[in-house]
Amino acid sequence: MYVITIGDNNCDTYASGYTYAGGNCTNVAAYAAMNGAHSAYIGVVGKDNYGDLFVRSLQKAGVITDYIRRENGSTSRDVIISDNGDRVFTQYDRSIIDAYPICLSQDEYDEIAKADLIVSSIYSAFKDQTFKNLCSLGVPVAYDFSVEWQTGTSQVLDQDFDTVMANIKENTMENICPMIDYGFFSCGNVTWEETYKVLKKAVSLGCSIAVGTRGIEGSCAYDGKQFYRQSAYPARVIDTLGAGDSFITRFLLSHRSKMTYLKNVLRAVDHSIRESDLNDYKEKAIISSLSDAALFASRSCSLEGAFGFGEIL
Repeated sequence: MYVITIGDNNCDTYASGYTYAGGNCTNVAAYAAMNGAHSAYIGVVGKDNYGDLFVRSLQKAGVITDYIRRENGSTSRDVIISDNGDRVFTQYDRSIIDAYPICLSQDEYDEIAKADLIVSSIYSAFKDQTFKNLCSLGVPVAYDFSVEWQTGTSQVLDQDFDTVMANIKENTMENICPMIDYGFFSCGNVTWEETYKVLKKAVSLGCSIAVGTRGIEGSCAYDGKQFYRQSAYPARVIDTLGAGDSFITRFLLSHRSKMTYLKNVLRAVDHSIRESDLNDYKEKAIISSLSDAALFASRSCSLEGAFGFGEIL
């Protein structure tokens, strides 16, 4: 499977002194490679030591870095503090991402069109119609809304929503969901009822499958027909950074693999099955993908940094 993630990245610095490459799309690219996928990342970092660390880390993880832009400015960074193992972001600086929104060449569009999956996030900045163009390539698109789907809510300590999202306010559910196949929502700070509500809204806007993650309370998916619940698997928690991204990655890889298998079987011998049987397979594909995702997410809680390769700069 060929996965291309496009958009946000940063370097996470911990109290231990170690700095790790991170960011929603970055982590998904690394986790995809770790799961055996052909994986590439497109984003912008500075021509500084942190940008060097970022590129090195992705290369060590097995991610193709040929499409990363290096620009003048400081690589996006934050400082991570721990609240009983749960990560808290502080001192977030994404100025370089906002200064150089992603604009793709025709050669890059041609390469992305070869992928089996495109992944982006609400923290990503695109120029003009770039994201809309990506969604018209015929490749399934997944999008992580994180907690910022809630107006006024930010993951960054002491920074409000408007500060963090100043240049990407157009990345709302109403604008994004009609163009994507998979939507992911961090719902750990809302009720189950509110989780169901946002998933139903995402699908009603055009998203095929919406998934809400709730930390130790597990996860839920909605496909427009029914909700599917999955418990979290217990883990030795050292750092929760990357748990959501690892969940997203494994769910997508599992589900896309199953959908590709279904498509190939039906196409190979012009096979046809009853609609009830087709629905049965699709339902079980979601259930199985959720359990795969929960298992891989539990692994990510057991180490510092999202996917490792930290350095002291």
